Amino acid sequence: MKGGLQPPAPSRLPATSGRQRPIYGWLAGFVAGALAMWLVSSQTAALHTFGGQHSSFLIGPRGASGSGNLSSGGSTARSSWRWISATENDPEQVNGVSRNFQTAAAQSMLPALQQRLAQAALEQRWRLDLPPRGAPAGAPPADDPLRIPRILHHVYLPDLGAYLRLAENLTSHTRQRWGQSCVQQHPGWDYVFWDLQAATQLVETHYPGFAEMWCGINSTINQANAIRYFILHAVGGLYLDLDVECWRGSEAWLSGADVVLQGTGKGVTNGVLAGVPGHPLWEAAIQRVYTNWRRSPKMTSGMQHTLTGPTMMKETLLSLGPKPNTTQTNPWVGRHALASGTVVVQPLGGWFMPCLHSDIACHLQAVKNRALGTAPLADLAGYHRYSASWTSLGNSAGIFNMQGLQAAMCAAPRARPGWQQPAAQQAGTDAGASQLPAGKLSAATPSSSSSSSSSSSMAKVLLPIKARADIGAVLEREGLQTGAELGVQAGFFADQTLKVWKSCTKYYLENYNDVANVDAAEQEKKYQATRQRLAPYSDRTVFIRNYTTHAATQIPDNSLDYVYVDARHDYCGVHEDLAAYWPKLRSGGILAGHDYLDAPEVAAKPSPRKQDWSLCMDGSRHQGAVKGAVNEFAQQHGLTLLVTYNEPNFPSWMARKP
Repeated sequence: MKGGLQPPAPSRLPATSGRQRPIYGWLAGFVAGALAMWLVSSQTAALHTFGGQHSSFLIGPRGASGSGNLSSGGSTARSSWRWISATENDPEQVNGVSRNFQTAAAQSMLPALQQRLAQAALEQRWRLDLPPRGAPAGAPPADDPLRIPRILHHVYLPDLGAYLRLAENLTSHTRQRWGQSCVQQHPGWDYVFWDLQAATQLVETHYPGFAEMWCGINSTINQANAIRYFILHAVGGLYLDLDVECWRGSEAWLSGADVVLQGTGKGVTNGVLAGVPGHPLWEAAIQRVYTNWRRSPKMTSGMQHTLTGPTMMKETLLSLGPKPNTTQTNPWVGRHALASGTVVVQPLGGWFMPCLHSDIACHLQAVKNRALGTAPLADLAGYHRYSASWTSLGNSAGIFNMQGLQAAMCAAPRARPGWQQPAAQQAGTDAGASQLPAGKLSAATPSSSSSSSSSSSMAKVLLPIKARADIGAVLEREGLQTGAELGVQAGFFADQTLKVWKSCTKYYLENYNDVANVDAAEQEKKYQATRQRLAPYSDRTVFIRNYTTHAATQIPDNSLDYVYVDARHDYCGVHEDLAAYWPKLRSGGILAGHDYLDAPEVAAKPSPRKQDWSLCMDGSRHQGAVKGAVNEFAQQHGLTLLVTYNEPNFPSWMARKP
């Protein structure tokens, strides 16, 4: 009996000969296998079931006979999978290891990998502010909808130096900013950078029966493809290619699933993968790679996508028997009950894939939209740029450097209401430059050869921003002067905005007459505290103590450059505020607001004071809440919404009035 997962067919496992493993290796394997069996039996009560239908899972260092690494607890069926849950372990048993490390493999090797010099150098270079090592993360709530461990994985072979050399080359396909953004967009997650040394350690320690295959693969891309399946099988989490740029966290797309895959035109990609450790899909992928290697040990019998890449991944998915979805272009998009768990295939156009890798026109438009601040951020967690550093063609659109962006911005411009396309000399910036703070980037900076008339006639570009704290800089950069903030409570956001919005001449602050949240005495207390906080701006602030829709009658039409909506959060209230203040906003002005969420998203958030955003004041219910009202209003008025990409809990939204 072996200590882990039963392979689908023993004959498919790599055999290890006596020459490769001397007698003391066999003895060590026997002892380790016996120890793994004891651990499984002694900790069964402390194992957590994913999907509520699985039994036990523990990755053993090797099987009892030493002939394989995907091994099982006796006759346990392939569908019976579990992993150690940190919430069910005594904190003393965790030994200061992150609670995201749910498997024995993760607990035994990831802390040391995170402390390697290579990862420390990358974290310093990216200026990452990660939690201190050795301090376990707080236990997730019992109703945590995320079963997938909060661990982000990047892989670059052979080492960090090669990645940095590639990423620092101005004309390279891979930009450091993309990988950096994904770590920053997943606060509270553990992060592991895997190089060849770390990957080899994982295989040789936990999958020694596959070590011959691993060392025999003579193609870097095939190794990079293969190791991601071992990583997810051993420790789980989210794997992203380093040419994926993140605009927001991924938890909303991962919630309630055991495996999440990114759909393509008719299949799936292997550049974006997420899942629980030990899932049968990862086992099947490893076995399929092994079969292809046995057929061609040098991996020369076909293209990488069929041997280890996306085509192989699609075949692996289909081997589990998902039912096709006849309503989708890609029949595998949707939620599937597979291997006693939930496998989700996200559609093309969502999560991380706005375009197929070969769709030149789509990539041109996607990068143009990203640079102009008009990307559909509500549907996407980011952008897999498919820079394809393993080929010479990139994503076939040439969008991986300044020259590519300039070509994208200036070729075949498409007219949009209220906008003018930038001139060629005004597009000399990197496609990812919108990751910089709003005040540091100008998408319309004419060169010395451009005429003043052409630059003055250009419409200002509304760029995506990280958080609402950046709105003040946007208003100042555009030289706007008048605004209104609806739903002021303590005045912190108003203070934050007015500190940098020097050009503001009048700012309306509306609230303190609504006793729906707090009583009149508390409203008065907050009002006085806010007046004191905003006293430095008394020459430009105007307080209106009334309901927001009534306050709108005191503001002239076409007098505001900016409106921020953050009063009621039910669908009806938001819709009323948008309708009331739309006439007050000038053409070209900025309409924005807070809490871009629907009612189910709010209900799923852990909070000591649960709020029902679906309930309107008239008793009707609308699950769309803020997000539903904003989306509907934007569609009615032809607005392009931008959503902040570094506020995963309560994001803000923004649009320009045509």
